[in-house]
Amino acid sequence: MEDVMSCSHLKRITAILLALCLTASLAQAAAKGLYSLTVRGTQRYDLAFAVLALVNKERKALKLKPLIMDKKLLGRAMLRSAELEVYYSHTRPDGSSCFTAFPSSSVRGENIGIGFSASKAIFDAWKASPGHYANIKEPSFGSTGIGCFKGSDGTLYWAHLFSSAPANHISSKSNKKKSFTVKATKSNVRLFHPPIEFSTRFPLAQKALLTSVNRGFRTSSYVFPADDVNYSIKNPNVAKVSTKGKVTPLANGRTSLTMTVKGYPGLRLVSNVSVNIDGLPAAAPYAPPPARVKLKKTGRLSKRKISVSWKRVNKADGYEVQYSTGKKFSSKKTVTVTDAGTTAAVLTRLKKNKLYYVRVRAYRIEGKQIIRGDFSAKKAVAPK
Repeated sequence: MEDVMSCSHLKRITAILLALCLTASLAQAAAKGLYSLTVRGTQRYDLAFAVLALVNKERKALKLKPLIMDKKLLGRAMLRSAELEVYYSHTRPDGSSCFTAFPSSSVRGENIGIGFSASKAIFDAWKASPGHYANIKEPSFGSTGIGCFKGSDGTLYWAHLFSSAPANHISSKSNKKKSFTVKATKSNVRLFHPPIEFSTRFPLAQKALLTSVNRGFRTSSYVFPADDVNYSIKNPNVAKVSTKGKVTPLANGRTSLTMTVKGYPGLRLVSNVSVNIDGLPAAAPYAPPPARVKLKKTGRLSKRKISVSWKRVNKADGYEVQYSTGKKFSSKKTVTVTDAGTTAAVLTRLKKNKLYYVRVRAYRIEGKQIIRGDFSAKKAVAPK
């Protein structure tokens, strides 16, 4: 989508050194409580340099000196264009001014755009807007950086940086796939995912795409890479989900999908899942596993004995205590505690002078099925 008439789609800003000084406090304030988002796409240098040719053709007609593509400004412009996928604004996603992206103090300007599919289209849009055109024909500008970033959904994001500082000329560069780490404030991350519905007409597996709605351009969204998200289904009898977010229907019923951004427990969204497919059975009732066990303490009673205790888990029928000399428990032994009221055990017949790792999980018995919870965090017990 593109619109040459709307200021929400096309923005321009110009500033001098004073503006950078005024925005320093904004950058400092935004330094806390930021999320790190991975923005993946392609840097379209071919389209960026095509814009430069059009700009310089226009400046030549106006008898102005040509703009020179500056190496640093080019890199910053590509970063700014990638940032626009998260937040389309002259304010950067971390809350700081766009001028913090400039490598030096000078007279500076920035034009941005979104959704224009060709170099001439974005240039014509900027030329038709008096504010943007003022940057293009500003006599004091001599160096420039133009960013064109193709997002994961194919949308093109554009950023044109202008500066009066001397240029370190770069003549061309090949297109390149790139991942940027973009810092964003909490207010600039707005999670969204529609309900997932399976029907007789649409029975195939669907991929869950967790997105953040772009505050500056609401028809555009940042898509979280599947590798950055943890997925879990509340009732696995209705549907299953892969580590990449692929949701597959199993039986008719309703459940929910929880998506959590790795490293940020607060970035969590729950989306409803419904399955109504002719020929599938109704989903069986689901009993969730017991809660994760919390270890209280471990201790060495002697060279060949270890004591371990943990907090009781509600609705558990027993516990499994595992111990190993390796951190990954590749070679392990298990002691089963069948009394739900017992929250301690003594491990015996250990090897002398060996470091042991211990972990515990709860289990519940449903008919002939044993439902196990997650293991506690492991604890190391040194020889006495």
